Amino acid sequence: MSTVSTLTHDSKTTDKDDSTIPSSPKSLSKQFHEFLIKILKYGKIPQHIGFIMDGNRRFARKINVQTAEGHYRGFLKMEEVLDICLQLGIKVVTVYAFSIENFKRPKEEVDALMHLAKTKLIELCQSKTVKKYGVCVRILGNMSYVSQDLREVIEEAVEMTKDNNRSILNVCFSYTSRDEITNSVKSIVKMVENKQIQKFLFEHQVKFD
Repeated sequence: MSTVSTLTHDSKTTDKDDSTIPSSPKSLSKQFHEFLIKILKYGKIPQHIGFIMDGNRRFARKINVQTAEGHYRGFLKMEEVLDICLQLGIKVVTVYAFSIENFKRPKEEVDALMHLAKTKLIELCQSKTVKKYGVCVRILGNMSYVSQDLREVIEEAVEMTKDNNRSILNVCFSYTSRDEITNSVKSIVKMVENKQIQKFLFEHQVKFD
């Protein structure tokens, strides 16, 4: 005869027995989260994954809070996602956080985002997740658009984690593809003018057929 294993809760069980059964939604959620992580680890895990941080303003409007609060919650969610990626064994995570085009947004919103970056970037570098997984934090973008005080915070954050070598978090901040292409072309022109292009091609083993 076949048997079926079930979990039941008898109203006559003692308080001591009740303590062995998870009762809070938070506890159950954590267990389910850990269970999903274990399942995902059995599949193929990418070495590099990227996320575009988008939708914070829509989320703020949806729950009727200030835009700055929406961005703050988006940052907290990014921390959660980073932790999940590292638990899965993903070695490199790239986050597209703030493009140059975003500077065109209302001054109040931009100021709030800059303040969030200044206060949270160092906290992230000091977090348990970064220390546990040996995360090297790199900030990628055109820093000429960023204020001096924020550049100092960015430099401090990069310095704090530069010796970590088990995983990488790329934070794209003050970037656009157009700006990257423009700066690349300018760099090539400068190397040609300084007669450094041949040396660069040789060092990087660039070959032309």
